[in-house]
Amino acid sequence: AAPYFVHADSGETTWVRPTATAPAPDGNPTTKRARTVEPSASSGWEPTEGGGGGGSGGTGGGEGETMRLLREELDQSAVRHQAEVDTLKAKIIELGARGNVAAGHHAQHGHMASLASGSEPPLPSRPTIIAQHDPAKANQVKWTREDLIVNETLTQIFRTEKCLDLEDNEVPFADGVDPIEGKHLYNLVKENQGFLRTLEVGCAMGTSALYLGQALSDGGRVERGACHLAVDPNQDTQYRGIARANMRRAGLEGHFKVLHEPNYLALPNLIREVRSGSLPGRFHLVFVDGWHTFDFTLLDLFYADLLCEVGGVICLDDINHKGVQKALKWVRTNLDHLEYQEATPAAATMATFVKLKDDEREWSHFKTF
Repeated sequence: AAPYFVHADSGETTWVRPTATAPAPDGNPTTKRARTVEPSASSGWEPTEGGGGGGSGGTGGGEGETMRLLREELDQSAVRHQAEVDTLKAKIIELGARGNVAAGHHAQHGHMASLASGSEPPLPSRPTIIAQHDPAKANQVKWTREDLIVNETLTQIFRTEKCLDLEDNEVPFADGVDPIEGKHLYNLVKENQGFLRTLEVGCAMGTSALYLGQALSDGGRVERGACHLAVDPNQDTQYRGIARANMRRAGLEGHFKVLHEPNYLALPNLIREVRSGSLPGRFHLVFVDGWHTFDFTLLDLFYADLLCEVGGVICLDDINHKGVQKALKWVRTNLDHLEYQEATPAAATMATFVKLKDDEREWSHFKTF
């Protein structure tokens, strides 16, 4: 055998002494029989005088020619080996890049599939959406229209324009959905019996929670585990617990919970809870009405998509705000699996989407918006 071996992991060629031990490609020591050689500063590797595999005592004459031939063989083999190593490395890099892209692509969709509710029947592909409220009452003042108000707590809020906080202090009603928007949310849940879990980002004074919570209650779904969750870090500070107080007065607090965290903490945690089984599945309606800058709205919509069940609905409020408008335009341009609903009673101020399927875009998909 030639007096050298090649490290499998580094590709380096190493000369060895006779009977010396050196690491084999698998990492175990092995005995190599070759002439004694030492590195030379001038030419890399040169045989030394005096060592001898056969005890000859020198490297003159024919043995010098033998070493020259061995060096040539070594050089040619090393060149061939290095070319093979370079080719293999390039192939590994290419395959690795493809694998990472594919793995990332499939991991994205696999992750979303893992959020699907396995213990519940799938929702119908298209939920029932009522296109308009009673047209005969369209000219009436919305705040007092009985067909738009679904419980006594809402009646008091809209007629007096006041709310009560947790300590029964009166607070002017300022932040919340109006009756047209609220009745649209109510109908979306009420008309679709498979809707058991609803989520909203931004609860404020709780009128949206009152409509959604009432729809779950009127549909007889509380006994089936129905619940309404609201993400609002300001509920007990800026809003003094008004939404919680309103839900309590309406008798809806038993299936209502506020998550007192910002969206960027609460929404990823909900995904973890769905995956772990702490929540029985994704949400059937997600209502986005949080911080209205473009970035926060887009973040809300990103997580709303992940958290919404196929066949469910995503609603986005206050679409006339510039930041919200821009986020809405991105969704309508890039997310074909979310079908925008043109004809709804609240279309002037609230966007409604039906989720037809999970996101299946390519990993680099982008459309200018």
